Amino acid sequence: MATPVPATASLHPDNFASFEDFKQAAREAANQQQRQAAETYAELRASQPAQAEKWLSSFFSTKAHFQVELLDADSCQPMNISQMLDVLIDDLFARADNDFEQDEQEVKLQTLEVSQIRRSGAPAEIPGSSDQLYTDQELELVLKRLQSTKKCFRGCFAALKAKVIAARAFMLALVNLGRHMALTSTLWSLRCYSPIRKSGPSLVRKVEALRPISLCTDMAHVQDGLWMARNASNLSDYAGGEQCGGASDPQSPVLSLVIQAQLRLHQGLETFWALLDLRWAFDVASVAGMKINCWHAGVKRQDWLLIDDVLDMDTQCLQLHGCLSQLFKLRCGTAQGRKFSIHMFNGLLKWLREAVQSTLPTGLAACVPAWALYKRPGVASEMLPLCATFQAALSTLAQSTDAYNFTVGFLVTMQSDAERRLLLNSIGTHPICVAQFVDDATFPCDSVMSRVQPLVMFAAVFFAFAPGALTKLDALQWQWGKAILGCRFSKEFKRALVVAQCGWTLRLSSALMEEVAVMLARLAALPLSHPAAVMLAATEQTLASTWVSQARAMLDHSSLSCAIPALRVCFTAVELSEAQAGPAARKKLLRRYRREFVRPVLLERDRSEYIAAACKAIPGGIGAPLDWQPEPGSLPFSQLEGAAGATAWMWFRCWAIIRITGRWPCPVFGFNALPQVLSYCPACNAEDVTVFHALSSCPATLPIFTVLHQCCAIPDRSQQQQCILAVLSSNTPDDVRLSAQCYVGEACRLVLAGMCVAGRSNEGAEAEESE
Repeated sequence: MATPVPATASLHPDNFASFEDFKQAAREAANQQQRQAAETYAELRASQPAQAEKWLSSFFSTKAHFQVELLDADSCQPMNISQMLDVLIDDLFARADNDFEQDEQEVKLQTLEVSQIRRSGAPAEIPGSSDQLYTDQELELVLKRLQSTKKCFRGCFAALKAKVIAARAFMLALVNLGRHMALTSTLWSLRCYSPIRKSGPSLVRKVEALRPISLCTDMAHVQDGLWMARNASNLSDYAGGEQCGGASDPQSPVLSLVIQAQLRLHQGLETFWALLDLRWAFDVASVAGMKINCWHAGVKRQDWLLIDDVLDMDTQCLQLHGCLSQLFKLRCGTAQGRKFSIHMFNGLLKWLREAVQSTLPTGLAACVPAWALYKRPGVASEMLPLCATFQAALSTLAQSTDAYNFTVGFLVTMQSDAERRLLLNSIGTHPICVAQFVDDATFPCDSVMSRVQPLVMFAAVFFAFAPGALTKLDALQWQWGKAILGCRFSKEFKRALVVAQCGWTLRLSSALMEEVAVMLARLAALPLSHPAAVMLAATEQTLASTWVSQARAMLDHSSLSCAIPALRVCFTAVELSEAQAGPAARKKLLRRYRREFVRPVLLERDRSEYIAAACKAIPGGIGAPLDWQPEPGSLPFSQLEGAAGATAWMWFRCWAIIRITGRWPCPVFGFNALPQVLSYCPACNAEDVTVFHALSSCPATLPIFTVLHQCCAIPDRSQQQQCILAVLSSNTPDDVRLSAQCYVGEACRLVLAGMCVAGRSNEGAEAEESE
């Protein structure tokens, strides 16, 4: 028997009488943590579904789970907290005090220019918004964009967002005072570095494996938000369309490179790309250079003087293991964590672009001698064998029983810590594994759409190249649905019916077409100087086979009831000009285009496909799936979570399998077979019975049907067809549908309880017990 451990004792082998006692205590502690995690997730699912998804993501995130324990480079001995703080601060100063080559004369000129702008008061040719104080409406918009769940240094965003009139008036007065004086508060200017793991093991021993992340104060976010609301457009216009992209649009720049390579390939030209990374770019950015570019971008008077003081007052500290370092100041950098940092940095990249153009006026297309050209095999010759190998690996995993073992219970049974870590690291490598893992805590249909589909569809716009992409994506979704229904290897399920039964309103092929159509619209809505917009204009003047032509061909030959209209047809010239001028207007326009013009056409495509599959009668002579589900649509799966846990989930599977195939749901009860007819009924000995016998005529199921008939007003068994249609219908109220699912599951369980392991169906299918 394990030795009891005091509550204050640490989980260390020295605190136990034997190593076996230690392992037992570790298992109990792990079980307790898993139970607490499951209870926390269940509570959040019941009260705050959105927070539950975020909590689950953070629970499985490996990036957040690390520990910093640096070693001395000379002695290889562990450092204390004070020593680690010193080492991390030295690393920050090593970036600022770097030995990069620079033009000393240019540095002096930049410093002098900043002094001249400051001395003159940063005058504007025409007085404008720079002379006006911030308004209540501007403050309201800034506070609305703050996310209460995000972290900040000192204070919290939830307090700022509180609708207290006096507090908001005081907040507005403070930022307006700073604007009027062109000064910022010392307290607002403090940033705190908190390092996170960049690479390597979870136990970080080297500084090189850490990345410094900066947090700024709550009021700094308010001050920056108000300043950016007035000056972001000027900075974006100054940087040019070439600097569009980043987190808001990572695919357009990549797509522009792909189209460029296709156009050159059409002309018989080789393509060479120089992919460069500016070392420590944000850490070594010139403060004076950012101020000068800000001035040339059109930021004048109070706006420029305020940002000048904000950058000068920027002060840092470092936090590690709950300890704060002394304050320090770096002489360069973009003040990471502040809202203006990216926009200010982009001005420096304009200087870089101008420097390259002045050095090579004709561009980077230098003439290379024929003997110096390095020709390598095409991408397709390398990718095809790789894709075949990857597909074979996925098929092996899909057919392996290990795919069902990604559960918390399986982790508990594993004795080796290395095996448990390997298993946890493997979760998510195959889409179905994610669904099966989440199945322990929640119904997986919604989880597949919220967690698995975004990963699959992230690069969907590039699938236009792949032949048969639409068919293969629908087959993938079909596999997901069958795995969720517990019939992974059955072929009796029609694809459209499986998708509708899982409550998925959009097939993957339609989702791909939607992403492609919206990407075409995004290219047309980008600024004209953006590389992707330039490449789009080039494709309009050529017959070359490019992504644009392939995407349009896919949309034109996809059995749509009507063509998806182009962006310029759906909106006026004024709206398009506004979208090209700013990211906020562009995002709003594309959201409308997706919701009002693209999605309805694709939903009608899927609806037609469903009706064509659902109008065919299933075996048994009772009816067709269209009779109990006239339209594809989402189902209220949240009811299953709060009903009866795993039992309700099993009964739903029975109900779904019968609705799709009209067959006995034997796989739900541990059999491999999916028979249409049993040679006899194990409950009443009737011969050659279908599953509808259990639902409408078997004497053994009459008592539970009587309860259903009385509480839910289901037609009597004498009206067999109407009775079955009412039980299988999805158009009934939620409580009636849930009761009908429970009845179907219990009825099948009563009939199949006496079924022998050796199968007795007329198909000769052998049934065997599952684990």
